[in-house]
Amino acid sequence: MQPSLLPVIFLLALLVVAHAQWKGAADFKIGNKGPNLKLSLARDVGRWNFKGFGATDFRGGWSAGIGVRFKFKRSTGENSRKHVMCHFFVYDENNDGIITKEEMIGLFDDETRGSNLYDVLNTTKEHPGITESEFYKRVTSVLDCGNKKL
Repeated sequence: MQPSLLPVIFLLALLVVAHAQWKGAADFKIGNKGPNLKLSLARDVGRWNFKGFGATDFRGGWSAGIGVRFKFKRSTGENSRKHVMCHFFVYDENNDGIITKEEMIGLFDDETRGSNLYDVLNTTKEHPGITESEFYKRVTSVLDCGNKKL
């Protein structure tokens, strides 16, 4: 039984482009249908993600694919008016009435900054997340909201 050339070609491609900020992965599985090898490459360019994969079962079966994604990112409005950051809805991504730590961190390029803001605003540790009333009680003491009463 001669192994498929697909994994060999994919490994060579992986080695060639690895220095160009590509990420590679290999999955090798053995099950009741025999061995299976899957190799993949991915690269992030700004908000774009490009990836491709190839797989073989070493018995002539194979698959391959490519994919492209674009990530839409919410913004805190740091380059626009400061008071936008002082509204609960900016942070509550899924509109469930609770700001989770993940939602807060997801808004900032600097994860530490988002985590610190969350910790300061989350005054009651009784429940996971920041409620709307908690947010408005603390936000003007933490952020410059243009001296507006919210």
